Amino acid sequence: MQLNSSNIQPHYTINETNIEYPAAQCQLHLLIAPTSISIAIYHVEKNLFCSLKKYLFEASTIVDSVEKLFLQEALLQFHYQSYHIHLFAVETILVPHEANENIITDMMFEDVPALEATMYYKCPKELLNYFNKKSYFNIHSSSAQLLQNLIKKQALLKAPVVYAHCFDTHLEVFAFDEKQLVLHTIFPIEQPEDFTYLILSVYESLQFSTSKVRTVLIGTISKPSRIYDLLYTYIHEVEFMNLLSSINYQQAFNDIEDHIIYPIASLFKP
Repeated sequence: MQLNSSNIQPHYTINETNIEYPAAQCQLHLLIAPTSISIAIYHVEKNLFCSLKKYLFEASTIVDSVEKLFLQEALLQFHYQSYHIHLFAVETILVPHEANENIITDMMFEDVPALEATMYYKCPKELLNYFNKKSYFNIHSSSAQLLQNLIKKQALLKAPVVYAHCFDTHLEVFAFDEKQLVLHTIFPIEQPEDFTYLILSVYESLQFSTSKVRTVLIGTISKPSRIYDLLYTYIHEVEFMNLLSSINYQQAFNDIEDHIIYPIASLFKP
């Protein structure tokens, strides 16, 4: 859906904030991807995910879409405790701390302490210029934050796992061999067959057994679906991610699947 100045409609809305959760006690989180913007409200004291709205748009209209949302979306008119931008950047690379980081000069970055590495990511120049004018926003990599939650999860599981994060028109893969991250990559996807092919290529490149290593699905994918059915044909164990237990959720979130909420809830820091 392309946004226009006369009619902005969310793709979906979950429990808009009300007087019970005043903005001054909440954080505003914007998750910006190539073809979508999600607005999430998090109540700090109650450690509560209050509200979520998602808008879809064409990739070429990202800056115009953000500007129109700031003019017309009611949730963006309040004064919050803090403001955060999370970028899902297609151009992303992990660099160990001991490597020569000076070679990357045109990318933003965020540390991943558990890996002793830095996540570098590319932000569209026009979008970065827009938010530089709004100095009260803190800018983050959504991939870095999701990864840090998965690292904590793997510390308890201690088993090889492939996490497949389906985000709109992209597939993000995090592969672990027990506690160790062995692969992080992002692919564009157009057809369900692309998703399956890419996951199987990850298994092959890492020499993971499709009969022993699980694939855990995260993000905008449902069961039943063509993607799930194809994966289950080739991989013995295909699961959906459970809810992130360190966050509380408004009752309205019971209507949306756990694995869809997980990557957004991972943006908050209780």
